[in-house]
Amino acid sequence: MMNRLHHVAIGTKKYDWYVEVFSNLFEMEKEKSVNIEGKRKIWFKQGIQINEVVDSSQLNGKLDHIALMVSNIEKLVGDAKSYGIQKMEQSGYWLQFPDGLSIECFERKEG
Repeated sequence: MMNRLHHVAIGTKKYDWYVEVFSNLFEMEKEKSVNIEGKRKIWFKQGIQINEVVDSSQLNGKLDHIALMVSNIEKLVGDAKSYGIQKMEQSGYWLQFPDGLSIECFERKEG
């Protein structure tokens, strides 16, 4: 059901350093950036997202979430329940694994 990785998001208190490393060292190209309630986020065209974390208690390790392209979101959400994976209460299609990992799902458009 999964066809390709959409993006990987990294939460960090060292936002500026991470942006510099991915921009300069890895030569990634900025796609967009936002500042939501004092927390900055940047997306690179190569599939990396950096999320600024102000309070280190918000970090669950370095990985914030994984986003995947899928062929049928509704079926996936239904099937996930049999593994103890729950749909999160927020906009879009987010799944919460029993160990806390979050997966964001996007439906692949045909054509």
